[in-house]
Amino acid sequence: MGTGLMRTGYVNLNNRINCIPADVSIKAMIIAAWKKANEGPGQLTVINSAAEVHKTADYNFLIYDARYVYYRHPMTQVLWAPGGTHAPCKYVYYLLFFLYQVIPSMFLDLALKARGKKPFLLKLQRKVFDAQMSLKYFTDNEWVFKTDNFRNLANDLLESDRETFSIAYMCLGMQEYYRRCILGGRRYLMRESDDTIPAAKEKLKRLLMINKIAKGLFFALLAFILYKTVYNPYFA
Repeated sequence: MGTGLMRTGYVNLNNRINCIPADVSIKAMIIAAWKKANEGPGQLTVINSAAEVHKTADYNFLIYDARYVYYRHPMTQVLWAPGGTHAPCKYVYYLLFFLYQVIPSMFLDLALKARGKKPFLLKLQRKVFDAQMSLKYFTDNEWVFKTDNFRNLANDLLESDRETFSIAYMCLGMQEYYRRCILGGRRYLMRESDDTIPAAKEKLKRLLMINKIAKGLFFALLAFILYKTVYNPYFA
C-alpha cells in the first residue's frame, strides 16, 4: 500500500496478524541449536518463533492507523496517494478492486504505452489479486501460538552473547516499531536514502491533493449521470 498500487483489502479488520522480524527468528534458531547441543539426547523442545499477542496488530491498525506512521517517512517511488479501504465480503471486494485498482491501472498503462514505455500495471494488479485470494484463509483467521519456550530462549545465553543474539523487539511500542519497519523498507527494499524523505513528503502532499480532486470529479460526474438518467426523465 506504500506505493499506492493496493487500494482495497479483503480482510476482517478485527483479526490480528502474527508476524515477526526475520532476524529475530534466525537468532532464535541459532540459540535453539546451541541449547539443543548442550542438552544432550532424550529431550524434545518445541519452540514457536511467533509474536506474542501484545506484539500483534489488527488489520484495522495496518490499513488505517499505520498510514499516518507512513506519512512521516513516505517513499519517493509512489504512483498514487497511499490509502484505500477494506471489503467486508468478496462481492464488495471485487467491485472495489475493479474501481480502485483495475480501472486506474488501465489508464496508467495506456499513458505508459502512449509514451512508448512498456505497460505493466494491469499484470501487477493480477498478481496482487491472486496473492490476496491465496492468503484469504490466513487473513480470515487468527493464529495464536504458545511462545513460552521462545520467550525463555534468551535466559540461557551467556552474558557476552546477550546483545548479539537478543531476540527482543518492539521494545519502544508498536508505533515506533512500524516506523522503523517503514524506514527499513525505504532503505533496503526501495533503495531510497533518508535524504529523499523531504522530497517524498512534498510529492505525497501533491498526490493527496490530486487524489481529493480526482475523487471530487468522479462523484460530480456520477451525480451528473444519475441526474441525467434518473431524475431528469421522471421529474423534468
